[in-house]
Amino acid sequence: MRITFTSPSQKNEALAIECPEDYSSEQLPERSFELPLLFGELHLRQNLLNGASIILTELDVKKTSKVKIVCDGFCWIMNFVIGGEAEINIQGKEFKLTDGRYHTFYTSLFNADICCRHKCRLLTICLSRNFIKKIFGGDELPHRSMGNVEGQITSITKGIYLKGRLEHLLNDILNAGQQSYIKRIFLEAKILELLSYQLQQLENSPAPAENLNTDDKARLHEARLLVEQNLKTPCSLIELSRKTGLNDFKLKKGFKILFGNTVFGYLGELRMTTAYQLLQNGQRVSTVAETVGYRNPHHFTAAFKKRYKILPSQVMQMVFLLINWGWCV
Repeated sequence: MRITFTSPSQKNEALAIECPEDYSSEQLPERSFELPLLFGELHLRQNLLNGASIILTELDVKKTSKVKIVCDGFCWIMNFVIGGEAEINIQGKEFKLTDGRYHTFYTSLFNADICCRHKCRLLTICLSRNFIKKIFGGDELPHRSMGNVEGQITSITKGIYLKGRLEHLLNDILNAGQQSYIKRIFLEAKILELLSYQLQQLENSPAPAENLNTDDKARLHEARLLVEQNLKTPCSLIELSRKTGLNDFKLKKGFKILFGNTVFGYLGELRMTTAYQLLQNGQRVSTVAETVGYRNPHHFTAAFKKRYKILPSQVMQMVFLLINWGWCV
């Protein structure tokens, strides 16, 4: 893999970074690069994990600038826009990603131009052929095999990651503060969670959202916002229908098509991800249960254990252990 940066005022590359084959590393190198410019600045941070490369690109410019990422072999790519917006050209196909959106795909050759006109914060995770082979146990991939047509892009999933499990995982990756091999294990685990979540979305992918008109989509987004704003005292389907102007059938079917989950399925997932974050922040189990809408803490504990396979109290214990381990190291 090769990463370069080109500014509009320079014909030559202002920054060029070479990566080892298969992103291999004996340790966990975290490389950072800063480039002051006449019209802004570039910050780039990269972690190599033996088969995985995590790249955080931060641009703040007044003129259109370009970061180019080239890989001469198979790549599984996950792009997440953490802030601003980016125009991405991959093998001649153009994508525009704005804050809160993501796109996951794989290709036999990767050649991407990431253009930024103002501010942009982009997290790119690249997985090698060997990394993916270990996950799938061979050459089988969703839709196609490893030997797909040279340069062809196979899309896996795309959409909005805000207010859900994906956002929680991204925050964990961006803020990982462990040392040495502990950080390696932590980051690899989070990448596997990202893969698992997105592949599950692919399996359960609903009918195309193009079947919904613009007005229906706007009303469904309003319904989702009402769900997010009322975790403690959620609206019934009748209330959501009345407040959004959608009939019961269109609300339930449209919500599933647009957001990939039922109304109450989305509510349950949001309650659990919110609870996990609050527990990580040190809040008491009883307080968290009440905050996310559970009158009975025992019911909350049962739902949390079913979702994460651990008790809520164990989240707090893990946070305590990590903090104390950090002090010891």
